[in-house]
Amino acid sequence: MEQYDEKYFRAKANMRAGITFLVVMALTTVFYYFKMNKGEIEQDWFVKMAVIGWALYFGISITLKIKGNDFIHYRYFMGIGYQLFFAYILWTQLGNDSYVFILPIIAAFTLFKDPKFIRRMMWITLIMVIGSNIYKVFAMGAGKSDDTLVLAFGLIVICYICTIMAVKHLIQSDGALTASIEANLARVVQTVEQVKEASNSVVDGVTVVRELADENKEDANDVVRGMGKLADNHGILNEKTMSSMDMTTVIDTQVKNVAGLMEQVVETIGTSIEHANTSSAELDEVVETTNKMAALSAEVERILEEFKKEFRNVKKETGTIEGISNKTNLLALNASIEAARAGEAGKGFAVVADEIRDLSSGTQTSSSRIMEALAHLEETSEKMMGAIGETVELIQLNMDKVANVSKSVDDITEDATGLGENIKVVERAVREVESSNRTLVDNMKQVCQVMEVMTGNITDAEQTTKTMLSKYEESANSAVNIENVVGKLMEELGVGGFMGVQDIREGMKVAVSFNDSTGARKNEYVGEVAGWAEKNIYISVETAIDELADRRVKDVKCQLRIVVNNVLYSWESVEIRMAKSDEQGNYVLTVETNPKVFNRRKYPRAPLANMCTVRVKETDLLCCGNMVNISANGFAFAVREPVFAELKGQEVSVEIDDFEVLNDEYLIGNIIRCSNNDGEYIVGCRMPVDNRLIEEYVSRSFSE
Repeated sequence: MEQYDEKYFRAKANMRAGITFLVVMALTTVFYYFKMNKGEIEQDWFVKMAVIGWALYFGISITLKIKGNDFIHYRYFMGIGYQLFFAYILWTQLGNDSYVFILPIIAAFTLFKDPKFIRRMMWITLIMVIGSNIYKVFAMGAGKSDDTLVLAFGLIVICYICTIMAVKHLIQSDGALTASIEANLARVVQTVEQVKEASNSVVDGVTVVRELADENKEDANDVVRGMGKLADNHGILNEKTMSSMDMTTVIDTQVKNVAGLMEQVVETIGTSIEHANTSSAELDEVVETTNKMAALSAEVERILEEFKKEFRNVKKETGTIEGISNKTNLLALNASIEAARAGEAGKGFAVVADEIRDLSSGTQTSSSRIMEALAHLEETSEKMMGAIGETVELIQLNMDKVANVSKSVDDITEDATGLGENIKVVERAVREVESSNRTLVDNMKQVCQVMEVMTGNITDAEQTTKTMLSKYEESANSAVNIENVVGKLMEELGVGGFMGVQDIREGMKVAVSFNDSTGARKNEYVGEVAGWAEKNIYISVETAIDELADRRVKDVKCQLRIVVNNVLYSWESVEIRMAKSDEQGNYVLTVETNPKVFNRRKYPRAPLANMCTVRVKETDLLCCGNMVNISANGFAFAVREPVFAELKGQEVSVEIDDFEVLNDEYLIGNIIRCSNNDGEYIVGCRMPVDNRLIEEYVSRSFSE
């Protein structure tokens, strides 16, 4: 369907009026050429007429080419130019057929559908007709006015009036038709807008369903994997349970053995207590005997002290005997000397002296032996005293040890008694353990039965989940089909002219890109719409566009993409320039065509659990949460604030902690869904433009 273009139809009217001028000139030239050959007009007049007429025609045609086929003032150039040619004929010819040459031009004036212009041409024509008539009557000597000229004048006036009425009628009918069309078009546009909104809602709904289905699919896969692991672990648990039952049986046997051993230990401890009691009595006797030995040792020590005292007296008396022996020996020596001096008279006395000397020597010898014996006895007594002292010390030490042993035996007896009581308690506890173990065995048997039932349920759940996954594929395909159908509908609506510059709103996110010599995308700049007027879109871009750095470069072309909801509008070969001081934004794009409309592609999502800070635009709401997943054109986060359930369509900015992919930049998105998960709100957002860095990050995540 051909669209209405005012310039196109104006150029077409100019071309048709020019053709009419050309045809009239050709007919006029042929007509007067034949009249010249017949001799009715002079050749000189014919040449002037032809030169004036064709000069005017070619001059006006050249002007049209210079100014363009849609030159809005061409009508005046053509009308006045032809009027000058017509005036030359009227003012120089006396014939009554000259007036007919104005009629085709009057008809051509209807092409412009401008009553004001036609009225101006009518007055010019009437002035020329009246003036030519006066000129013929007075200047050329006609004498009176020709009746046919009066008729020509009336016919020309009637033609102009009819033409003006026809044009007005056309304008009125066109206006009514246009009004009707505009009304119908308004209804169509309103319907289309409703369809657009409905389509966007459908696309949004399908997108949400698709995203939720993707998340559910991933969750279902996790469930399947978890079920598989649960089944494996359940088998291991079953195996361990059976092993535990076997071990419980062994424990039960060992408990019984321990119980028997406990009985033997109790008997042994009873015997040990009896032996300890007997040992205690015997230790008491040993202590008593040791005490007696200590007393005897003390008595022996006392006797030895007395012996040493008497021994010293004997030693003293032995010294006295030795002195007497010395004196006796000296006396015998003196007696021998005196007997020798007496001679024969003293021989008997000498014999007595010798005997006394011998007796003294023998006494001295015996005394020496006695002294040696006494010395030996004294030495022996000293050793005996030392041995007895050591014996007393040992007896005392033995008494201390016996006392300690006696105390230890008492403690052992007491501990053995307590141990016996404790062992009885242990025995009772072991018997209770034995009873509990039997109960445990019964419980384990029941657990095994329950585990078998659980195994069957897990297997059924795994099969059900797999069936759900197979159904998901069909649901996903249906969602994709719906998206494709709605996407084609959106494209058709866009081609129909209802989606273009007029749909652009301030604040919309835009992406401007440039291609290299091979046609591949080279640079891309992201910004937002600052305003629009007619075909100009004013945008604000944070980063300066390198392609416009050289102001000498003209006619720079770029690709413009604007995302509205889940629909991408794309313009190719859009002229871009830097904004002037009195214009909005910092760059101006001139859009001449309708955009291509695409449904935004589906990007894979990767799970992400980083902490994040969420800000809601144009509000004071600021909260902390954690990311759930992310893709090249969307993301989801979890928060605890219930207010997010009412914020669908709101714009949010999200700053992700420890996420180096964005280089500390924040994400911008519009909330398209919010689900309540036991007080935790899962919020899904769609980004206004696709992010290549995140797309590469998600691809790496899946490849790893």
